[in-house]
Amino acid sequence: MAIVINPALSGAASGNLGGICYASWRGLQIARKSHEWHGTHTLTPDQIYYKGLVETCASAWGQILSEDDREMWRLKARTEVAVSRLARRYQPSGYQLFMTRNVQRAVIGLPINLQPEVFTPTFLVTGIEASFGTVPGEMQVELTGYTSSNKPDFGKYWRAGPFDSEGKRAFPPDYRLVDIERPVAGFGDGTVIPGKFYWYKGCGGMDCGVVGGGHEVQAKAA
Repeated sequence: MAIVINPALSGAASGNLGGICYASWRGLQIARKSHEWHGTHTLTPDQIYYKGLVETCASAWGQILSEDDREMWRLKARTEVAVSRLARRYQPSGYQLFMTRNVQRAVIGLPINLQPEVFTPTFLVTGIEASFGTVPGEMQVELTGYTSSNKPDFGKYWRAGPFDSEGKRAFPPDYRLVDIERPVAGFGDGTVIPGKFYWYKGCGGMDCGVVGGGHEVQAKAA
């Protein structure tokens, strides 16, 4: 792994370029060797499912929404600030905001919102906890910090691992989605291997499609 400035002759980079993977780690831009791959990539059933959700939302923008609906999304987008994969703040377009909100809704099984929410709901998640053994053989994972008055409508959880060492830090590409819950209550991961280390990442969100920032925690199945 190398710490880099102006990676790939640009201001910042994220993803693979040839044999190098560019990513952010603890506030630094880094470069590490990417996994070599030759051949055709076959989508998994989960990837096919989520790809279909995205395509359905994209089609709805042009085929279901009226011009008045689209204009409402454009107006709403002018009040929003989004963050890119490179941690850069930008103002989304109406289409980008529509897709962001409705893909999140589709993932939790809700229909497409033709118009944006009138106001942005408030909720609070300040962290994530993971502990092994409360239920035999399971890692119990839950979001924390909220109360009954500012509880998110749903939670999403990703896992990285297993790792042999506590010193191994998970990178964003290491995470895989393992659970979506609605309502929020925490979940039990019964697929962990005793003695191994895992990283979990979770975030909360509201039914309108607003999602908060992610929180990470490391835990050992022991």
